[in-house]
Amino acid sequence: MTGRHSHSDSDRTRKVESEGRSAPDTSTSRSNVEQNNSANHSHTIEGKQRSQRERASSSHRPNRAAKANRFRKPSDRAAGIYRGIASWIEDHLAQKLPPETELPGSITLNFRIPFSRDRREWKRAEREFRCSIEDQLDALSDQLSTDELGYRDGHIYCALCASPICEHSTPENSRSIFVGYSPTGVPTWRDFGSWLLDQGDDRLDRLYATRPIPLARRVDAETLTTQLLPEFGKTMVPLQIAGAVVAGYFSVPEPEGGFTAMAISAIAMEHRTTSGAPQYSMNLVGHLPPPHHLPTLLAERVVPTLSDWVSKLRHELSLVHDRIHACRAEGRRPTLGESRALVEKSLDNSANYLEKRLRRRQGRTNHAEERSRDPERPTACAHSDAQSARDDDLFLDRKSKTVIVKGPHNRIHVFRDDGTHITSILYTGETIRDRIASRRWILLNPELRRSFRDGLGERRQLPGTSEESDFTQPT
Repeated sequence: MTGRHSHSDSDRTRKVESEGRSAPDTSTSRSNVEQNNSANHSHTIEGKQRSQRERASSSHRPNRAAKANRFRKPSDRAAGIYRGIASWIEDHLAQKLPPETELPGSITLNFRIPFSRDRREWKRAEREFRCSIEDQLDALSDQLSTDELGYRDGHIYCALCASPICEHSTPENSRSIFVGYSPTGVPTWRDFGSWLLDQGDDRLDRLYATRPIPLARRVDAETLTTQLLPEFGKTMVPLQIAGAVVAGYFSVPEPEGGFTAMAISAIAMEHRTTSGAPQYSMNLVGHLPPPHHLPTLLAERVVPTLSDWVSKLRHELSLVHDRIHACRAEGRRPTLGESRALVEKSLDNSANYLEKRLRRRQGRTNHAEERSRDPERPTACAHSDAQSARDDDLFLDRKSKTVIVKGPHNRIHVFRDDGTHITSILYTGETIRDRIASRRWILLNPELRRSFRDGLGERRQLPGTSEESDFTQPT
């Protein structure tokens, strides 16, 4: 028994030792697992944090092209920009001009690049830059196409001198318009107001208001050439005048302050393509006070009414070409009379444009006057509130891109960034807080704030500046 028990005890001892050697230490294994889990967890957290940092910085990190540009020499970047603009100019003119037109050796454009550190403003700045360049190129293409035809844009061909440029080819002053040829082919210029008086136009009083209200009138081709003797008219072949629209007075700002009244003669010129189809171009003739240049004046919208009217002229003339091409595509060649009738209709439409624009503005002005009589409206306090507003009461409306002035008693005034007053509104305190909390209204940055205050002071000094402007109230 003793031997058996002793043997059993030794067997158990060996078994326990064997199990001790073969079985892992539970406490040690648990500790290792916990360390591994902790390490994996820390790696996971660090990975997530690193991903979050990368995502957070990705919006501020330049793309590969921008990063590559950063390491390029400034001269290389400037050269790339120049080549890109040069290609843009060539492509744009190639689309606008007839294939046989030869481009000049050099072209000079006026660049105005509005820059803002706020990238949210870049899209609007890019649009303004593009429109400025394209408007100048459009004007240049008009000039090149007219040079190709033997007359110079901005001048009236003189049959007496048989020259597109002479002392007779431009108006005498800013108020003069082209009213036709003399018997010997000399362009005749007259004061727009005096000419309208002879025509019995009942809108004459608009020209002599404190700020002239522009008006336009169509002149047919026969009226312009009826006195021209045939022997002098022969020198104008193949030039033909298809009609004209004379308009004025447009208020052009002077460098020293004030305005100059200017009239414009828009002459529709007819010429023939190699296929014999009529082609029409617009020749804008006017006397601009220095230092203004008509293409730049139109491109930079110094006189918005004039720029819009010229755009309407060009649009209407492009519709004439579209209709002529559509007829030819259908296998029908329009007669010369049909083509000229289309031109006359386009000139009528462009002449009526100023009247329609005035009626729309007048309707809104009457509505504004009715609102201004309402004693509950805060319009009368607009400029005084804006002048005395603190910096933290000046906001930018991110939706309408207007300046918001928060005045006393929940008065809200809406301005353009140049200081032009648009409208005034009474909002509830809750509405004002919601607009600010939702960041629909954000504080003006120092640059915009300074520009707005400067513009506000200038607007207060301008004569005839209306308190309310033609603008749709933001919602």
